[in-house]
Amino acid sequence: MVEAEPGLGETRRTLSWIWRRVNAANATEEETQEFVAETIRVEWGKSRARAQQFQEEIDLVQEEMSHTLRFFSWKAADWRQKGIALQAKSTSAEHAEGLKAYAERQAVLCQSLHDTFQHQWAGVPSLVKSTRDEVEKPDLFYQWKQKEFEGRKKKGDKVFVSDSVPSSSIAPDPLD
Repeated sequence: MVEAEPGLGETRRTLSWIWRRVNAANATEEETQEFVAETIRVEWGKSRARAQQFQEEIDLVQEEMSHTLRFFSWKAADWRQKGIALQAKSTSAEHAEGLKAYAERQAVLCQSLHDTFQHQWAGVPSLVKSTRDEVEKPDLFYQWKQKEFEGRKKKGDKVFVSDSVPSSSIAPDPLD
């Protein structure tokens, strides 16, 4: 029903010509317009559902990231507690020292994983926020693309016609 242009993905889909035609050869202009309007409403509904699914997926991934960090913090503390508890049950001093060293090694490993993930994921909340802002106010996206286009133009990079954002495509802010 809808064809995506190569390299543009789901966000730049165009209706196939087949869906812009009314099947009845003797359809009036009004019937044609009604058919096109209905088709666009259906496509809008599908697009909105996809956007909501992506938003939900983002929320789930962020929650999983939070759970992962909390798990590694908990596990590091758990290993340290085990080291103390196992030391008391040990049969010899050497055995107790070995158990404590092993537990501490595991705790350091878990804490290292926590710190690594926390560092790697540090920018994710700000990226999600800026993306959500662009979804709520599409004008932000078009402004960003225009700045990117002008920057590439100044640097002398090859700029393709499809890269430019014509001012007519910049939608007025619906919240103004």
